[in-house]
Amino acid sequence: MYFWGTAEEAEIYNAYKANPYYLGSVINGNGDYDGMYGVTKALLDKGRTKFIYANGGADFGITMFINRKAGFQVAVDEAKKAGATITVTEVPGFPNEAWFAAQGAALAGDADAVVSSFGPEIWIQPITAGNKAAVIIVGSFGAISPSTVDMYKGMYASGLFSAIATEPTERFGIGIAQIVNAVDGNADALKENGAATNAAQSLWIITNADAYYKISGYEMGAGRAEYSKGLTKLIKNLNPDASYTTLLDLIKAYMLASIVK
Repeated sequence: MYFWGTAEEAEIYNAYKANPYYLGSVINGNGDYDGMYGVTKALLDKGRTKFIYANGGADFGITMFINRKAGFQVAVDEAKKAGATITVTEVPGFPNEAWFAAQGAALAGDADAVVSSFGPEIWIQPITAGNKAAVIIVGSFGAISPSTVDMYKGMYASGLFSAIATEPTERFGIGIAQIVNAVDGNADALKENGAATNAAQSLWIITNADAYYKISGYEMGAGRAEYSKGLTKLIKNLNPDASYTTLLDLIKAYMLASIVK
């Protein structure tokens, strides 16, 4: 039985990368750190200095959120080193009664930016209801999907939403191509030097409305169909030249800079 996934876990990858039944995966690299750093930097570049940070699972020891908080903190520390005076009010954990109380207290204070490690939606209503939409802007991790695309467009149009880090989920489709290759007897087709795949697909860090309109239009339009066509180039029986280089070419074509020109 072949296994695809968890190449981002160094302990697992290093233990099994030479196992012929382990295919590895396409990972998001340092996406959690880079995404939160990029979002925070975008808000700092707009002159924001009074931050609320929603840390998600950082206090629970969840690696994803620890890395996101680290990215946020480094961006803030860099701004302070450059001479800015930055304040941060932290809202820990996930939405429950205590969380909403902490959120309300933070918004009642002197803030001009919210950075959220797990999605902007839950901040919009209280900011708007508190008549602070003209004062506070939001940056966050999030997802471009049919259920969020129009809401995010409206948030960008109103000026409330300023930056989003989002994962190109189509990278998981590469796993299908790798599994097909393995079943066909071509498990090594996309490997690099005989080791299981461990290539990084960078996050999309979208810091302006025009870029969001373009990338969301691509995702909700022809983008996923184009990506699916690209996946066929990774299958050895359909493309005898399929290789690790072919995989990297597909990843590069799906980078934000390649789509938003």
